Amino acid sequence: KKKEDLAVPTCPLEQQIEEFDLTNFMLEEEFNQEQDCLQTLEEGEAAPNPKEEEHIL
Repeated sequence: KKKEDLAVPTCPLEQQIEEFDLTNFMLEEEFNQEQDCLQTLEEGEAAPNPKEEEHIL
């Protein structure tokens, strides 16, 4: 009986998996965009204009 119960809800399970994949994909895209943003910021801070730095020091 237990095996039969597990076999019944195939459709909802497949739908759940698809929704889960979609959510994961969207989160991953968001994460990648944030990483790109952070990387650009870090590069900007790591490589300031040498002339400006001499003025500060």
